[in-house]
Amino acid sequence: RDSQYKTLSGTMRKVISKRGFFGLYHGIHVTLLGTIVYEGSKFGIYDFVRSFRESVMPEDPPVSLEVLWKLACGAIAGTAAGVITFPNDTVRKMVIVQRQQGTTNLTGAKGGGAGQAIATATAATTATTSEYGALDCYRLIYRNHGIKRFYQGLTVYLLRSVPNAAIQFTTFEYLKKFFVSEYYSD
Repeated sequence: RDSQYKTLSGTMRKVISKRGFFGLYHGIHVTLLGTIVYEGSKFGIYDFVRSFRESVMPEDPPVSLEVLWKLACGAIAGTAAGVITFPNDTVRKMVIVQRQQGTTNLTGAKGGGAGQAIATATAATTATTSEYGALDCYRLIYRNHGIKRFYQGLTVYLLRSVPNAAIQFTTFEYLKKFFVSEYYSD
């Protein structure tokens, strides 16, 4: 490995020298698109689930039940948003690994991890990712491996993101309640 990639500053210098300052942001559009869709759908789904919860929950529930409901609503929102946006995350990671390994295949091997998936070249796909847009990547992966390839690794992803969303929204609700009551109490 190149010693210039051992530190953050060395990596930044190398990227800037090769691609200019904006090279640091190369490929960020795919990440931003995924983040916007994920967070937007997560908050939208949470609001929908929370509205349903409020319609079936008693007016003044015990604190323990209220906390469990808030955690459940966050977990449902995190699960749904994760399932919706995971294909984008899969393509993004495959392109990153493909570029790191210097391979020219975006199809992905069945049953392997991301590194193995990209390393396997097929006769049908020999162009580099710079010749492909994101839609081409989706098309190639789907054509060669079907919809299941987009969801490889989803279980591990959900094990991390679902508790995160549950805690995030529970904390959000309690902080909102605290700050709104503080603001309007004066």
